Amino acid sequence: MWIINCLLLMMGAVSAVMGISFYARNRQASGKIRFYILFYGLCSALWCICYGIIGVNDNITQCEIVRKVGVVGINGFLVTELFLVSEMSGAAELSEKAKELEYAARDGEIDYIHENHDAMMEAYRNLAEAVS
Repeated sequence: MWIINCLLLMMGAVSAVMGISFYARNRQASGKIRFYILFYGLCSALWCICYGIIGVNDNITQCEIVRKVGVVGINGFLVTELFLVSEMSGAAELSEKAKELEYAARDGEIDYIHENHDAMMEAYRNLAEAVS
């Protein structure tokens, strides 16, 4: 069991280093993607290190606190994964276009809707093709 905890601690350190080094070295990548991968690495590191610490700590109260912090890391990891996948697949662009049309409809800007509806539908078709 002690070996597993040490491996978790090492994996956490590697995840943090990989996320930070990707962010620092890949300036040509999109700013959002760089940020998502940085955050992805840091969240992975957080939960790996927290769960690694739980295995080598005998204090139940400290373990409970560390577990709660680890759960934050897991949740951050999953949310970041969702944003990263949507950014890379083009779903973020589609979402932004749909939001703009929604606000235009709310504000009664019919001309804006007529001008931009086709572009949003084209983005939807492109995403549907990429997914299927």
